[in-house]
Amino acid sequence: MFCVKDKYGKYPLSIFLLIWAFVQFTSHWYYTIFGASEERIAGYNRFFGNTYFIVPASDSRIIPDFYHIVLYLFILFALSCMVMYCIKPKKNNPI
Repeated sequence: MFCVKDKYGKYPLSIFLLIWAFVQFTSHWYYTIFGASEERIAGYNRFFGNTYFIVPASDSRIIPDFYHIVLYLFILFALSCMVMYCIKPKKNNPI
């Protein structure tokens, strides 16, 4: 919808990106920042054990793997661009 009608599509896309960022935060980053139970940490390390880590995995804290770090950076970048696009003033340049 955004590609066809940017006037109307920018708001649903912004809401979608905001919801996606919220889901990523509550699924991964919340437990990285505020801690998690030993069961959750063991499950996370077992599930993502064969992925790349910038900081080695820990038995006391959830450390996000490289994929989730890059994914969250892309989501934040896209959301930032959409917010800036939504609030920028329109220029009327008659040709």
